[in-house]
Amino acid sequence: MDAHPRAARQLDLDVARRARFGHRPAPRGRQPATLIKVTKLDIGGTRAVAPGQIRAVLGTRVSSRFFWGRKRYFDRRTFDDDLKRVVRFYQDRGYRNAQVTAVNAELNEKQDAVALSITVDEGSPRLVAQLDLVGFDVLPPDDL
Repeated sequence: MDAHPRAARQLDLDVARRARFGHRPAPRGRQPATLIKVTKLDIGGTRAVAPGQIRAVLGTRVSSRFFWGRKRYFDRRTFDDDLKRVVRFYQDRGYRNAQVTAVNAELNEKQDAVALSITVDEGSPRLVAQLDLVGFDVLPPDDL
C-alpha cells in the first residue's frame, strides 16, 4: 500500500516547486509563483469503476477549454491527497489491495499548463461467500 507515495514522488519536481493555488503575495525580493493550469486528468487501469466516478471524488479538477470557463490550477498538496483518495475509494468498494502504481505530469512548452495521468492497480475484490443471520428465529424466513 506504500505505492502511492512513491508514485507521487515521480511528479516532475519543477511542477511541484512552481505550483500554487490562487494568488499569494510573494515575499520581498522573490517573484510570485506561476500558476499552472490543469488541462487533462486521465485515470488508467480501471476495470470495475468508471474513471468519471473517481474524478468526482478528487479535489484536482480540469480547467475549462473555453476562455470564459473556470480555470483550475495545480496544487501539489491537493494532488497528493487525491492519490490517497483514489486508494480509499477502491478500498471502500472492497478492493483492499488497490494502489496507485504510476503518476505522470507533463508540462507544456510554455510550462504554464500540465496534463496529469494516474494509473491504478485495482487488485482483486473481497467477495462475501456466505452470510449467516443469527438471532432472527422469531421472524418467518419470508420476512428476512
